[in-house]
Amino acid sequence: MLYMVVMQEFPNLSILTPTVRLDKFMDGFKEGFVKSLAESAGMKVELRPDRDLTFKGASVARQYTVSLGQTTGLLRAFDVNPRTYVLMVLGGDEKKAEVTRFFDSFEIKAAPAPVAQPITTAKPL
Repeated sequence: MLYMVVMQEFPNLSILTPTVRLDKFMDGFKEGFVKSLAESAGMKVELRPDRDLTFKGASVARQYTVSLGQTTGLLRAFDVNPRTYVLMVLGGDEKKAEVTRFFDSFEIKAAPAPVAQPITTAKPL
């Protein structure tokens, strides 16, 4: 079994609704990660919406089914503005205790403020 956790932080995009933010993220995720995985594994990869989830701390949470050749799995995506979290398991489903334990271990906690980047100014020579 393969377990994966991804977190992506975005600027605060309050002009987008949580559902639109998650949809846009997942569109990019499908384009990048799924395409890369398909090319490197040489197998067809499918990612299909399964159901909406309710998750404490997330504005929107959704489950997807994943298939990589004959291997199936689940992916859960969470919008927690300004972050999006993805948890994925390949090689199991919710019937397997280890998959349920993996998903149940995820908890959204208050995140620290982003680290400020130094402002550099070039001085003319």
